[in-house]
Amino acid sequence: MTADVLWKTLSIDVTGPPPPELDRTGVVALVPVGDRAWAAGAAVTLARSLARGGRRVYLCDLDLEAPRLHDMVGLARGAGVSDYALYGASPSHVATEIEDRLLFVSAGTTWMAPQWPL
Repeated sequence: MTADVLWKTLSIDVTGPPPPELDRTGVVALVPVGDRAWAAGAAVTLARSLARGGRRVYLCDLDLEAPRLHDMVGLARGAGVSDYALYGASPSHVATEIEDRLLFVSAGTTWMAPQWPL
């Protein structure tokens, strides 16, 4: 059994309302192919647009190698995704409301990846 997944390219307008394709969207993932800084900026822009359009948004930084969203939204890199996944931190502990209806979750505290071979 496979999940029904629809991949669709969206145009992000900084000044306008969210694209109509997002009316029924549960999760949007922006995956950088090249410029990570551009993708991070696009993620912040889209999240703010959706929140200002009335949606409740969680903006999560999943770039554990080079997190930068915390700087873009003006927060220190604190507990976040890695702390939730690895240490069981509560969602309310890792999420910070940065605007009305817009919550931010950083990549989390620094942790060392295992060195190979183990």
